[in-house]
Amino acid sequence: MKRQLFAIGFATVSALSAFSLAAPAQAIPERELNGTARPQDIGRVSSVPVRVSGQITGSQDEDVFRFEISPGQNVKAVLTVSGDIDLEVLQDSNPDGKLAGGDTKKISIKEGKQTEEVNFNNMKSKYGFIRIMDSGGAGLSGTVTYNLTITAVPANGQPVIE
Repeated sequence: MKRQLFAIGFATVSALSAFSLAAPAQAIPERELNGTARPQDIGRVSSVPVRVSGQITGSQDEDVFRFEISPGQNVKAVLTVSGDIDLEVLQDSNPDGKLAGGDTKKISIKEGKQTEEVNFNNMKSKYGFIRIMDSGGAGLSGTVTYNLTITAVPANGQPVIE
């Protein structure tokens, strides 16, 4: 009987430990000078959300983040904003880990303070990029803060084994 209770208790602790590992992490702060030439690396993206918080401070400011996934995953990026800025998700088309003009992109360009969302299905590359920038309208005046959430899940619904 004691052995059965130990097994049940161990299984409960193991299940709770696994759950706590899947909890979303603290937001990664955006660091300045993270533009097209020097994207900020935010690491591996999976079904556990990666969160980034930052700000766009004018029409010349853009924030670019590089992430890694298992090829063939669906990537979802959601941007909540305090003003009018846009969101792009780009696939590294010539898998060199660098942002280039020919990289395939999906864009969300809603007006005003609306949440931006991009779904990039079946991303073929190991690397992807997120670009956050001024909407390009009359020009950004002031500072717009944002929170970005990125997830990646297998396109076929099967777990990714690496």
